[in-house]
Amino acid sequence: MQIKFGVKAKKSDDLTPQENVVWEYRKAVNAHMAVLGMSGAGKSFQLRSAISQVLESNAVPGCRIFVYDVHGDLTIDGASDVMFSMQTSYGLNPLKISADPHFGGPRRTIQNFISTMNRCLRVLGVKQESCLRHLLFDVYARHGFTEDPRTWRIEPNAKRLVNNGSNRIYIDCPSSDKDALRSLCANARYDTTAYSWWVPSAEYQGAVTRWPPKLIDRTYPTISDVLTYAKYVLHQAFTGADAEAISYLEVANKAAKALRAKKLAVLKSSKAEFVDEGLHESLDKARKKSIDAYTDYVKRIVTGAELNDLLKYNSNDVLVSVIERLESLIAIGVFKDKAPPFDPTKSVWRFDLRALSLKEEKKLFVMFHILQIFQHCVSLGETNELRYILVLDEGHMYTSSNSKGDEASPIDILANEGRKFGLGLWVASQSPTHFNDDFMTSVGTKVILGIDESFWKSSASKLNLDVKGFEWIRMQKNMIVQIKCKGDSKSNWVCTNL
Repeated sequence: MQIKFGVKAKKSDDLTPQENVVWEYRKAVNAHMAVLGMSGAGKSFQLRSAISQVLESNAVPGCRIFVYDVHGDLTIDGASDVMFSMQTSYGLNPLKISADPHFGGPRRTIQNFISTMNRCLRVLGVKQESCLRHLLFDVYARHGFTEDPRTWRIEPNAKRLVNNGSNRIYIDCPSSDKDALRSLCANARYDTTAYSWWVPSAEYQGAVTRWPPKLIDRTYPTISDVLTYAKYVLHQAFTGADAEAISYLEVANKAAKALRAKKLAVLKSSKAEFVDEGLHESLDKARKKSIDAYTDYVKRIVTGAELNDLLKYNSNDVLVSVIERLESLIAIGVFKDKAPPFDPTKSVWRFDLRALSLKEEKKLFVMFHILQIFQHCVSLGETNELRYILVLDEGHMYTSSNSKGDEASPIDILANEGRKFGLGLWVASQSPTHFNDDFMTSVGTKVILGIDESFWKSSASKLNLDVKGFEWIRMQKNMIVQIKCKGDSKSNWVCTNL
């Protein structure tokens, strides 16, 4: 696999043969490349040229190139193009789990999901993050994904029992049989989120077993599933007896505190015996209401998980705020379970993201997809072959800053660790100062097409390059290139004519 950038510049009186400036995959330290230049310098042209040369050479069969096109100017002849918008029926499911026992599972997917949301959107508060984490774990459990790695893989045509992670048996009972079911099992309930009747596990016996356990196709949960479940939890919190019992307990506590405070006040003022029938009567009423509410709550316990659910989701305000976040994600319109219709015979898959109106929406989509690709490659193991090349325009949108407390972004992780798992990253941006130091030092090939004068000094320091190098460049006529090769002790910048 080769990419020709141009010919090495030389003095007019130099009669030596022209020397091509060529990047060779087998010789380069890695397949990462940064194309840097101001608007109009030719970044998109260079990326398209590099992709086309890779396709023509076909030197690495099986390598696929993902092009994330946010402006619509990275069209490639022979590529499989798919537009993503609110109107398309397909999209990306960020809750898809990697089946790798060491690098996959619900816990890692949940952590990646939350950290990516925090990076791209308004940061979740501590209580919001905890609430969302509980919701995600519960929904994964309902879909049959637990901490056991054996549950992480979906086999072809696999079915699963409908399950919410608690002590319930969901049964395939048609609506016409609901009266018969209730007559046989008083604790039978209908789950509006699963669209199914269920009975406590201990009561699934005898005549109730005429309805078999309900089976559905095994799938990964989606953001819509999480939203549906969150609304169900909120509904339960508003209408359930458990919430009522807590309220009456608070009333009883307040009445007891008022009575005690009045007693202490009287005792401090005089030695007279304290008598207040009104406060005693209020306390007795509050006690009775609390006892009745808790009695009703205890009678309703059938799964054994009710108290834990109450403790997990103890703030309706927090739950409402999380629901609003989930609704905002769904409103973007591209987070769906149906896979996009890319042509599997094509080597280049172009993600046309022009229809996503906000920068944050594009960033969120790309970072979720990059994480899934990275996890997939990690699960495949280390390799010396190139599996995927990821092409990003406006690369500064996706990287982290140089701040010490800033968590590494997915493309920072990919730049540092992707090579050994067969990943290459090609990024375009207007200046090297848009990227952190770790990212720039991990990129083996850098192409400078001409950057604005205001970035010259800081860019020269970051790249260990003399400012005269920037002065020499004439945009769309020449450029400077650095290619780090295996075995080199130092990599020089090469003045290159187009």
